[in-house]
Parts: sequence; C-alpha cells; structure tokens
Amino acid sequence: MWKMYRIMKRPVIFAGIFLVCFVSFLSAEKTAQISLRYSRQDTLVRLVVEGEDSVIAGSTTIASPAMFRIDFPTLFELKKPQDFIFETSRKDRTLSIALKDVMDIRVYKLSNPSRIVAEMKVKPAAGAQQPAGQGTVPPPKPLGPTAVTPAKQQLAATQQAQSQTAAPATATPAAFRTIVIDPGHGGYDFGMITQDFKEKDFSLSLAKDLGAALAKKGIKVVLTRRADQSLPLAERVSFANSKTPDLFLSIHATPDDVPAVTTALMDDQGTDVVVRLYKLAARQSRHIDRSRMIARSIAEALTADPKSKAALRELPAPILNSLDAPAMLIEYPVTAKKTPDQKARDKFISAIVKGLAP
Repeated sequence: MWKMYRIMKRPVIFAGIFLVCFVSFLSAEKTAQISLRYSRQDTLVRLVVEGEDSVIAGSTTIASPAMFRIDFPTLFELKKPQDFIFETSRKDRTLSIALKDVMDIRVYKLSNPSRIVAEMKVKPAAGAQQPAGQGTVPPPKPLGPTAVTPAKQQLAATQQAQSQTAAPATATPAAFRTIVIDPGHGGYDFGMITQDFKEKDFSLSLAKDLGAALAKKGIKVVLTRRADQSLPLAERVSFANSKTPDLFLSIHATPDDVPAVTTALMDDQGTDVVVRLYKLAARQSRHIDRSRMIARSIAEALTADPKSKAALRELPAPILNSLDAPAMLIEYPVTAKKTPDQKARDKFISAIVKGLAP
C-alpha cells in the first residue's frame, strides 16, 4: 500500500514542480507596453498600434472587416484613449479589436517609430460632422468621360522624348521597360472579404492577367508575389526597388462603385498627426509628377466608355511613398451589385494597358 502511494504521489510532485516553474517563468517575462490611438477623417479611420521594435516586428496580424487581431510575442499592457471607437479585448498575448461598419481594411507595419497601422474605410455616420481642427484626406473625385487630354499628351510626349535615346530593338516604350506589379494582401492578410470573395486571391489573379497582357506588349513584368503568401510591407518595397522599375502598380479591390487610381499624397498641410506620419518620402517625391501623369492617363482610359466613371485621388499610402519609381495603387470595384466577372476584368485590364500606351 505504501509503495502504491509513493508511485501515485510522484506524478503529483512533478506536476507541482512544473506548475511552480511555469508560474515563475510567466512572472519573470517582460511585459510590453502597447499604445493604441486612432484618427478619423470622414469615412477614413486609421488605427495606430505602437510598441518596442522587437514586439512590433515579432507580432502577427489577422484583419477582416469584422475583426482586427494582433498576436504579440510577449505579454503586454494596453494604453488606449477613453473615447476609442471600437471595442477591444485582450487575452495573454492577443489583442482583438471588434470592428463595426467597416467596408475595407488594410494593415501595414512601419518603423521609426515601430507601429502597426490599420487603414479602414467605414460607413459614414448619419449626421456626423467633421471635428473642428482636423483636416480631411481628399475624397475620391469621379472623372467624367473625356477625350485625350493634355495629361495624356504630356505622357506620350515624355515617352517619345525618352525613346529617342533608347535602342529601338522593341516596340515597347522606353518609359516602361520594366513594371513591378504588387498583388495586395496575401497569406493571413485576407484584405476585403465577403461570403464568396477574398481580396488577396482576386488581386493575385488580376495581377497575373494584367502582367500577361503587358508582357504581350514586350514589357518585362515582375510580380512581388505569385502565390498566396504573407509579404510584409518592407519586403514588398525592398523587392520592388531592387528591380529598378519604370513603374510600380499595386493591385487591390475597393467597395466603392467605381474603380480608383491613387497616387502618393504630396501636400500634408492641414492634416492631423497620424497622417503626417506618412508624409511623402524623398524617394517618391522625385517621381510624384510623373506618377500623377500616368495615373490620370489610366483613369482617362477607364472612363473612355460614356457609362464608365473612375476616381482619381491621393492618399498617404506607405507603399507608394516608399517607392523610388512612378507608383500608384489601382483598385477594382467589388460591391454586392458589382461582382467580378471575366468580361469586366478583361475590359478593366485593357483600359490599364491602353492608359500606359504611348
């Protein structure tokens, strides 16, 4: 009997020792300080999560229009404003933010200071007014149907001038020998999602089709990703810049009714402190005029059909600000009434190619 008692007692002792060690480990683990803040201009909301470099770099994010989740590599304490607009919860190393009325969300990691940024488009609040003292990000401005405009003529003239010094070995305009296409999102970053739609899959498929169409014109096309993989913002930027492209196109979807062509935001006067964090980097500032010219040319091609409209806008998108080449973000409209179909996709791609033509 005594022997049996000793045998049964041994696992209990080991379990107790393990529990004591585990509790000691947790108590000895450093607790990170995480701060959460937000900014809102009209229907654009930005959440900024700040912390130490190692904590932000080692975190993983999962985003959808209903939930934004961050898994940190360590325990953390959260500091947030009292008027924070979303409900938050935390468990161990995980911060969950329940989103409401969000139609689109994009997540980036930035440095100096280290932070995670979630940019969201939300439904406008009924009767809501802009708080005094806050600037607004320029809203999308639909373009009416136009013929060839001075912007298109300027682009053609620039390409013709550059092609005079290039070897005429191909029919490809010298201005676009190499184009990097970045399919938005990927991996655990789903982007915009509905019951039958995932932006990460759609953007990859559209980027491949656009790349094939441009390759037929003799243009060298490089994709930042060719599979469903997670690709941090810094890696996308570093990869794209290493290819020294003549143009960078980031492909996304939008919940708006019309396609949008977006370039980097040049003038940040009157914007709040969060927007100023993304002020135009020196690399993109060298190309901003050409970025706008090309973007307008593409937008005009998208509005060639009298029934078509497109939005031409500027936003403080980090991936555009960091590119050392003309750069823009092109968004395909996906709504409940306007889901992607092959005919519409082909028309969309043809318009982009036409907008890039000399």
